[in-house]
Amino acid sequence: MKKITLITGILIFLCLQTMFGQQIPSQFWGINHWLPEKYLGPPVINLGGVTDYPIIQQMVKEDGAVVYRIGGNGYDKKGIAIGPDSLTNDYIRAMTKIRNVNLNSKFLVQIPFKSGITPTNANIMVANIKAKFPFDTVYYAIGNEWDAYVDSVGNKLYSNAQISAFIKSFAIQIKKADNRSKIVAPALSYYGATDKFGKKTMDSLFGNSTVKITGIIAGTSSPADGFYYCDVADFHSYGGSYGNLRTLKSSNYNATRNGLIAYAATGLPSELSSLQTLLNNANMSRPLSPLTFAITEMNVCYKNPIVPVVQGVDTTNSTEGIGARSFYAGQAWAQVMADVLASGTNPSNAKTEFVMPWSIHESGGDGDSLDLSMTKGFASSTQKPLPVSTYYHFQLLSQHFHGKFVNGSSNLSPNVTTFASSETGAGFYVMILNRDATLYPFNINFSGGATGTEPLKLSYPASAALSDSATFYNNDTILPNSTVLLQFNCHGKKMMKMVYSLLDAQKDTVPPHLKQIGNVNVDPQMAGCTHTGIGGTINTNTTYSNTTVYITSDINLVGNNTLTFDNSIVVVSPGVKIKSNPNSAIVIKNQTVMFGCDGKQWKGIELNGNYSVGEKLLIDNSYIFNAKTPVIADKIADMKITNSMFVNGQTAISLNRSKEFTITGNTIAGYTTGIQTTNTKAGYNSVIKENNLIQLNTAIDFNKDMHDLLKIACNRIAFSNKGILSRNTTLAQQGDATQSAGNTFLKMSAGVPSDYIDHTGNSTQYFFGPSQAVAFLSPLVMNIPKVQSLADQFCNTAALAPCTAFVGIAENQVKPSEFLIYPNPSSGAFTVKFTDLPKGNWNLTVYDVMGRVISTKKVDPSSESTVLQINSKGLYFVCLQSGDNRVTQKVIVE
Repeated sequence: MKKITLITGILIFLCLQTMFGQQIPSQFWGINHWLPEKYLGPPVINLGGVTDYPIIQQMVKEDGAVVYRIGGNGYDKKGIAIGPDSLTNDYIRAMTKIRNVNLNSKFLVQIPFKSGITPTNANIMVANIKAKFPFDTVYYAIGNEWDAYVDSVGNKLYSNAQISAFIKSFAIQIKKADNRSKIVAPALSYYGATDKFGKKTMDSLFGNSTVKITGIIAGTSSPADGFYYCDVADFHSYGGSYGNLRTLKSSNYNATRNGLIAYAATGLPSELSSLQTLLNNANMSRPLSPLTFAITEMNVCYKNPIVPVVQGVDTTNSTEGIGARSFYAGQAWAQVMADVLASGTNPSNAKTEFVMPWSIHESGGDGDSLDLSMTKGFASSTQKPLPVSTYYHFQLLSQHFHGKFVNGSSNLSPNVTTFASSETGAGFYVMILNRDATLYPFNINFSGGATGTEPLKLSYPASAALSDSATFYNNDTILPNSTVLLQFNCHGKKMMKMVYSLLDAQKDTVPPHLKQIGNVNVDPQMAGCTHTGIGGTINTNTTYSNTTVYITSDINLVGNNTLTFDNSIVVVSPGVKIKSNPNSAIVIKNQTVMFGCDGKQWKGIELNGNYSVGEKLLIDNSYIFNAKTPVIADKIADMKITNSMFVNGQTAISLNRSKEFTITGNTIAGYTTGIQTTNTKAGYNSVIKENNLIQLNTAIDFNKDMHDLLKIACNRIAFSNKGILSRNTTLAQQGDATQSAGNTFLKMSAGVPSDYIDHTGNSTQYFFGPSQAVAFLSPLVMNIPKVQSLADQFCNTAALAPCTAFVGIAENQVKPSEFLIYPNPSSGAFTVKFTDLPKGNWNLTVYDVMGRVISTKKVDPSSESTVLQINSKGLYFVCLQSGDNRVTQKVIVE
């Protein structure tokens, strides 16, 4: 029998209700806004690499950053412009440039203590920022690395008592200017930093001492006001005592690497445990406004190995080494973030606010000892630098780790570690970090025990168990020096597997990529680059059926001919494309699989036409993997892409000057852009329907199109930047007052839902269904009018939802019902069977395809069945509903 969906308020795709841990803060994913253009000089010689460039800020946004620290030594010394606008205030200028790109951004602003600013100046500065950003709760830090303030001969300047007095004097003026602000202190260069007398600063400021900064500001009316000297305790983390790699030699490389691994696995957790003791004790006296904590600068090290070093590639700041540019650095970042989440999401501990890596781009991306960038290579206003491992690991986490954090265990820790997140509507995401040069078969136990026969045994606590008995996963492997991200549904079924390895990082342009979707291997590794194969001009009708084809050079299809691949395996050499010219056609059908040899990228299929009879593209029930652009077509009038899978590349489907096209029932995953159209002709009925669009930056991109008759319906759209980006385009209304468009949008990055549709062009509107009302509450979801329809559109894509959740109803109180209508199709007489319906006043309502009510009747939930009669032929929707709970089935009367 077919499982169907009970909806309370909103349709959800997965049903994890993990009770372990606490929510990952929505603002957890932070970044340091460094290096701003102003502080590159004087004189300013090389403007490359500044974060002020919108192209760099777009990279930051796409990496998933939510909260931005406007701070660092440069701001501390030179950030003295504190006027009322972006021309006269260093911080307002930076915040404005960030907000122009990322509407969801939040801010931590550093008061520039080293510049000589006074508490009175700080009051003016904060008041000016509040006037420009009146609706924001801004975090403020006072100074930067108090332990690093030294005199001319290197002696520390301040005692803990002096540090406390300075912080308090500034905090008073900051809270006077903006009582919603939060104070972050003391930004130590490392957790155990000491004052000029050698006493630990954290212990003094947050322990039971006379100089602690945990109390209420004198003169405020009550603790409920939240007027405390400090709200967030922070420090910086750069690899512990192993953070200086400048003198790294081959002789101590392994020891240093092991030391860095141990710091991330045990050293930092020990520091966090010590901090938790301080904060938990302090919070006993401030229950209405408890202290939280943050790491406001973080990287694998604070100095890279010198470049070049003759000892070998592993001891330079290379992909193979352990510096900031290495593959390992990304894994170290992931472990640090897991450490912080594990500490801050323990229910008995103080909560975490954010972790802020240093930094997106600096030193012109030159890789020297002080270049701690997440990117490499020169950057300009038009040129992006290349992301490195730290960028991609941050992105893997920020796009998938929301909801509740769940810490795991590994029998091979600390070299192999694991952790997870559980979010209703997204899934159970497992990350595995393998720092060994060994391939490991592994198993996962989701109910608490590390059992199994595989060399690598991973487990999660029983309180994080999935919703039914399928709690064990095995028959999988992790590559040497690699990171794996697995997504499971609530029954323990694997939904996808992503991989990012040292070998990928060495190629510079290979990001984390999908390895499997469900049980489909979407990254096949079949030899073929040295095979003798086909290529060149094809000038006759040619069909390959039930065979394996090697394409070793470009194919050029000419004349009024058709090239057909029917139930075949097609292995394509790197950089090779299949090209059709005017009057020709390409047909790919019947479970044909096309991919690059040895997992390498090929160009894809290029079609050039003139709207002539015979020009055609048909892709049906087939698979196309690791092509840069699987389909690129110009002036093709007949295009049908149906029930197929496209995975891993740059742009999946790119159509220029099209007329009518059909894109339905496909899975499109792992691309920068999923579907792209430009210059489409007006007056043609086209459809993008029932596609599963996942792991995309921008899912659908329209530019200068006439989509006056385009229907976009029932797609599941999971994206990180834009769901539908429509520029200078005429876009048809999607859905109507009677029935919704039926698309489900899921933005993978943290923060409030946004960017479902971003449209410029004609006036249009989007209709969403009653079940989507919650998802469409945010005003940022689209910039066109959004209107609730009377009814949800029935979508076959509901079959993509293997599990459901009940918003507002705990899963242990309500369970999915078996709902069966048979025979279907029928001549009009149906039996409706149901079991385990929750208590309520249930009605059975029949709608036609226009959403009009044909009939309705009451249902006794204890009877478990009823009969239904529909008198006219056609397609109908039968809805069983009680209040906001509803289930729907499609039936056909013949």
